[in-house]
Amino acid sequence: MSGIANYADKLEAANTAYIESLGSLEDFPGTFNLFADDVGDVDGAGLNIGYTEDMGQVRVMHPGQSRMFDGMKAFGATYDLEEIYTAHRLERIRVENDPSGRIAKGLSRAAGRAMQIVDQRIWDVLKANTKTGLDGVALISSSHPTDGSTQSNLSSTALSHAAYRAGKSAMRGFVRENGQPLDMQPTHLFVPVGSEDVAREVTGADKVVALNNTGAEATSGVVTSTSIRNVYEGDTTVVVTPRMAAGTWFLMDLSTAGVRPWVYGFGRKPEALLPDPHDESIKKLAMLEYILSGDIAQGPGYWQAIYGKIS
Repeated sequence: MSGIANYADKLEAANTAYIESLGSLEDFPGTFNLFADDVGDVDGAGLNIGYTEDMGQVRVMHPGQSRMFDGMKAFGATYDLEEIYTAHRLERIRVENDPSGRIAKGLSRAAGRAMQIVDQRIWDVLKANTKTGLDGVALISSSHPTDGSTQSNLSSTALSHAAYRAGKSAMRGFVRENGQPLDMQPTHLFVPVGSEDVAREVTGADKVVALNNTGAEATSGVVTSTSIRNVYEGDTTVVVTPRMAAGTWFLMDLSTAGVRPWVYGFGRKPEALLPDPHDESIKKLAMLEYILSGDIAQGPGYWQAIYGKIS
């Protein structure tokens, strides 16, 4: 009996270490918090989102004329719920005969990694760029429909000063459905770890310029280089994340509350399922299972808030 009691105490200590490392399960860490908007409750088996676009134009009223009334265009999408989880299995004998508490420490580290469950899944779906957004195309696309024409937030160019300038210009030029300017202002530049140096150079104080033998800026026939003041210094905040694929980059305008390129909602927030020392299945299988599981729906939000290279 003393062995059983000792085992129960050790399992309780292991469970406590796991739970304490998970925290309140209310706030999940990760860079997704910057660009993904939690839009609240999920309705049934999916997340229903939408908005209406004002098609109104500014006109001059002349005496004797009737006013002209413009309509509104509705956009919407439904994103299905999916269960996401991370699970660990541990031999019962390792816990029962652990004299040093190493098992509890290991579970604590595993719980810390498990808390990345939301960040990882949102980045995985965003990078796949296969979900259809509110306007009927993927988040990053060259064919976002706008009142009989299309707009593009897709770059095919590696991050550079020129690509950065082109991205800023494209976002500043995005228009509403009625042709009026949105004037999006990128505030953040997201890059993978391997592009951090380029991102810092693009947004930093100095810009390296290659020169040809006439002293003009050039990309070929370069004979020397110099540094000039970067006019874009401080325009955007660089966010470096290992979640992004090599060679990709995103400019995002995150300046307006509720206007985000990505949205999500929980049907069930991730919750922990822990082994019970009195569970008979543990005796049969001699295994302990730790699970963090939740239901999430997610997808593109406002495509106008993002521009970049997806692959």
